[in-house]
Amino acid sequence: MGRRQKSVEEAADTIVRRFGGAAQQQVAQRIRELEQCGEKEAVLLWREIELVVKAMLGGNDNGKLH
Repeated sequence: MGRRQKSVEEAADTIVRRFGGAAQQQVAQRIRELEQCGEKEAVLLWREIELVVKAMLGGNDNGKLH
């Protein structure tokens, strides 16, 4: 596993622990903020985090942990 992937997974884990079922909404909000600021590289990173968060939550969009 590459360093970036490990960092992405650690970030996703932290977000899920902190926000629980609301983690996906928090990540989406952060992505919107970064898009508005024109932070393209940061948006790409957060989209990777978003994918891992979704996987950790079972791909469920209603915010319930599995």
